[in-house]
Amino acid sequence: MTINTSRFENQQIVNSFNLFIDTEKANLVGDKSSHGDDLTVNLEQNAIEAGDGEIIKLSLSNFNMAKNFYDVDINNGRFSVESTQSGTVKSGVLDLTHQNYVNIKDIAENLITKLAAYLTTNHSTAEITKYVKFANDTIANFNTTGRRILDITIQAQSDTNVAQTHNITKFNIQCQKAQGEAYLLFGGDRMDAPDTNFNSLRVTLSGSTIRVVGKYPMQRITDPYIYLRCGAVNSNLESSVLSNDDGKYNKDVINSNILAKIPKDVEFCNYEIKENEFFIKLQQRHLSTLRLFLTDSKGRKIGRKFRTHDETAAGTGTNQSTLGNLFFNATLRFDIIKTQNKHYLETKPLPPPLPARTAQSVLYGGEKFGEVKH
Repeated sequence: MTINTSRFENQQIVNSFNLFIDTEKANLVGDKSSHGDDLTVNLEQNAIEAGDGEIIKLSLSNFNMAKNFYDVDINNGRFSVESTQSGTVKSGVLDLTHQNYVNIKDIAENLITKLAAYLTTNHSTAEITKYVKFANDTIANFNTTGRRILDITIQAQSDTNVAQTHNITKFNIQCQKAQGEAYLLFGGDRMDAPDTNFNSLRVTLSGSTIRVVGKYPMQRITDPYIYLRCGAVNSNLESSVLSNDDGKYNKDVINSNILAKIPKDVEFCNYEIKENEFFIKLQQRHLSTLRLFLTDSKGRKIGRKFRTHDETAAGTGTNQSTLGNLFFNATLRFDIIKTQNKHYLETKPLPPPLPARTAQSVLYGGEKFGEVKH
């Protein structure tokens, strides 16, 4: 048997039906624990059941969801800074503004704003009252000739806009593994272990200026898909990093709960089946409850960190997945597939017992070689 050869021969679909899903108001008219991005379906008297020699196959026919979350969020916009000025050490955790960016130059511009604010707060002196953008030489668009390398410069100035020597001897920008994927946006190195001398980007300190240059091409987004996952045990496999990227699984491949990966677009996330692309074969013959939920490529809730109970992926409200606009609709197809013909041992059934009045008496033997005792 090869990976291209099924172990099921002469498969035959004996029953098929669709399940239409809409998770808007899911906790209001369905299971009270459901959310717009995490749905529990209780099939109750409509439970799906396969007979002997049959399996249940679940496929995604279509999916649609408004893209009410951002390309840059808590999982890819956070990074750390360590700096030293005249022997004084400072540090901080910074976040890019959580939003969508039209081009990579806008990301570089936002990075300048965040770094300048950090420097003004931590490294102002009697002569230096502010740090401002001196240059942004980052190429703006993907259709522009260039290398897409981050290249920004910040200058220390007085309140009269005169350049001042900043005396900063260390300025490390660190994109730590636990903070997410900011290194992909900036085109830098990921920091996997604590190291006070590590710098994700190339920094040049000179007189009144601080120049920050990337090492690799920048990206505008870090995750082009959302992942629809299913709680039912099935036969699919996945790279372990797709469920957790912090080393929880000490193996390359694990059993998967991914049903489908949906491409992101500008306004919607949409999928229409072309062929038999996304499906799972369940390892159970009776299905009465089905959980469907959405994550990013690392198994995190969209726009949220691991192990969080937040209901909002984007915006300032706190109930986006229950009272707001974070929900999806989809069509699932269930096929009951006959994989083999079961053969059972058939024997002649035992005859019914005789009536007591016609049954022969049973003599119980005693210890005197079968003589009647009484």
